[in-house]
Order: sequence, then C-alpha cells, then structure tokens
Amino acid sequence: MEKNGSVAGHQKLRGKGDTHYPEVVCPSVGWTCCFLFTVFRLSVKDLSHSNKRRNDFQKKKRSLACGTIIAYLEYMPLNKTLVLKFPLPYLVLAGWFISLPVFAQQALPEDVPANNASTTNKTNETIQTPKVVPAEPEAQTPAVEHVSGSACLLGNHFGIPEPDAQSAANLLCSEIREQGVAVQGPYFSAIESDKVYRIEMDRLGSLIIAKLSYEKPAGTVVDSRRIELARIEEFPRAVNRLVRALLKHESIEETQQVDNLVELETESQRSISSQFFWGLGIDGAINIGEGSNDTSYGLDLTLQHQGPRFSIGGQARFMGGDMLLASFGVGGRFFVLPGNISPFIGANMNLYALEIDTAGTNYENGGLGAGVEIGVEALRLHDSRLGLAFRADFPFFNLNSNNLSSTANVDRSIYAIPIGMQLYYLF
Repeated sequence: MEKNGSVAGHQKLRGKGDTHYPEVVCPSVGWTCCFLFTVFRLSVKDLSHSNKRRNDFQKKKRSLACGTIIAYLEYMPLNKTLVLKFPLPYLVLAGWFISLPVFAQQALPEDVPANNASTTNKTNETIQTPKVVPAEPEAQTPAVEHVSGSACLLGNHFGIPEPDAQSAANLLCSEIREQGVAVQGPYFSAIESDKVYRIEMDRLGSLIIAKLSYEKPAGTVVDSRRIELARIEEFPRAVNRLVRALLKHESIEETQQVDNLVELETESQRSISSQFFWGLGIDGAINIGEGSNDTSYGLDLTLQHQGPRFSIGGQARFMGGDMLLASFGVGGRFFVLPGNISPFIGANMNLYALEIDTAGTNYENGGLGAGVEIGVEALRLHDSRLGLAFRADFPFFNLNSNNLSSTANVDRSIYAIPIGMQLYYLF
C-alpha cells in the first residue's frame, strides 16, 4: 500500500499542469551544492597537503562523485525530461571525472612522476640527512733537505721575478767559490746545514735591497751585509763587494772601487767612464848628474784623460832657480788598485830645455828625453783627484859649455839628471 501510495504521489507530481517537481529539484540542488562545496574544500585542503594525503584525496572524490550519480539516477525515471531540465549537475559530474587525473597530477611534486605517487610519499616523509663533504687532506710540508758542509741558499725575494732571483743566487755562489770558500748549491728551498750563505732581496718601489747573511747553523745569523741597487741589472757589479765585505769583515763602503760603484753611490755619472781633468801642480827638482847639485822649483799645467786603471795626457813644466828647466810632454799612468786611493807608475816623452850654472860655468842644451814617475793618487771615486808623484828625467843629450878655460882646448860638457817631486790637483 505504501508503495502504491508513493507511486500515486509521484504520478501526481508528474502531472502536466505541475512544473515545480519539489521532490526532485530539492534533492538534486542539495546534492549538487554539497558536492561542489565538498570538492572545493577537499581540493584546497588536499592540494595544500598534497605530499601527505593524495591517496585519500582521490578516494574521497571518487566516492562523492559516485554517490551523487546514484542520487540523480534514483530520480531519473520520474521524468525523462529531468536531464534536459537540469543539465548543469551532469555537466559538473562529467567535468569532475575528466579533471580527476589533472588534480591528481597537480597534487604530486613537479619532480616526481605520477605513477610513483606512493613511493614519493614515503620518500618525502623520510628525513633528509645532509651530505657530508669529506675534508680536504692537509697540504704536507715538503721534507727539508739536509746538506753537509757549507751551502748557498736563495732566501726571500719579494717583488723579484723568480728567474732573476735564481740568476742572482747563481752569481753569488760562484763569487763565494772564487773567493776561496767551498759551498754547495745554490738551493732554492729550505735546507738544513751547519753553514749557510743566504741571499735575500726585497723591492721598495724601484729600489732593490740585496742582503747577504752568514748563518751558523741555518737560521742563526752570525753576520750580514747589505747593498742598495737602483735595478736588478746592477747585481753583477755589486756581488763581488757583498761577498768580499762579508768574508773579510769589511763595510760595504770599504769595498768601493772605481769599476764597481753602483748608481746610488754617486750623484753623477759612475766613475767607470773615463773623464777629462785639468790639473795644476807645484814642482821641485834637483840635479843628480854631473856638475853641481843645482835646484829649481816651479809650476806645471796638466791635461789628463783618466779611466779606472789608465790615464793619458800632456804636461807643461816651467821651473827656475840655479837650474832652469822647461818641458812639454805626453805620457800615461797605470793605477795599481781600483779603489779610492791607488798607487801608480807612469812614463812620458818630453821636449826639454835645460840650463845649469856650475862653478861659474854655464851649461845648456835642449832636445828629447824620457821621464818615469811613481806616486799615489787619492779621491779617485770623486770628480777631482789629489796626487803626489816622484819623477826622474833622462835627457837624450849632454849640456855643453861655451866658456873657454885657459888650460882647456875644447868645450866641456856634462850630463844632467833632474829628479823631483810633484804635488798636483786634478779637476
């Protein structure tokens, strides 16, 4: 009976004049609203927690969609026009089923494939442990070479190119050997030795400071010498002075010579270049030849072209007294030492005019002759010179007398040899 009554009620509702269908419209609208709201909630919630609940998300959507379809199918036989009158819910359902794979794909991480959802879920829930980067092995200190005896070592050379520094070390070691010390090397890294000659170079702007130290043992400085160079190319000039000063316990200034000065030790051009000098001197002489020991004194004027070891030039002398002497000559000198003070020897050729008055008899003559000299010259590292020379003149002629003696039938002649001293100043 109830079933028949329900059918009759449905049939009444399906009457042609009644178009409200309350029993159909209300459930359909309610299910549709509930469905859309639930889908919205699930979509937002599950998409924000996609890495944890994606499987439940898909199950809930499928269950809810199936329930909604069953609800529509329950009322679908009531009126065949129901689908046509209410197409929106069916379109939503169709779109929802189509979009299920899309939502499921969006819920997965971008770098995980869709068919590995369950595996990805477990992986993401696992705590990621940071990677441990193995520590780099510490650089091992190179073994220090042990050298027996004396060694030559290249030390710090800040600002000096490595090839230049090694070349300087080679020159230094060779110079040490030349001065009588047996050394091994050069070495370019740390060593252990009982005796070490260490060369170090530092750059200060364009200035190069070269330092040679003697260490006994290595690392313990006993003595050192230092010289300043304007450029590295001056090191071959200075290496002899560094080694000599250290080995002979002299100062760098004491090793100065005409041919080893460096640029910073003189304000003008180095003295290794030859120079012209004018000179003025005071002379005195005495005759040691035949006749009386007549003396004379006077002045001389000199022009010299002088180098580190040799000089050539000309000289004019004018002397008076008991012996008159005038000479014009050219000659040369050899300097024994290259230092600031050096002895020298010299020789010259002259044109003489000589006159001697002995015991009332006058002897005179002129001609060629030769002279020799020995002396010492100072201030050779400067722009002027001061010297003292002893010289002897040997004329190639005799002095003749024109005075006739009552007992003599011929003119008498003598041979004179003037010797003297000269104090001169060159400028």
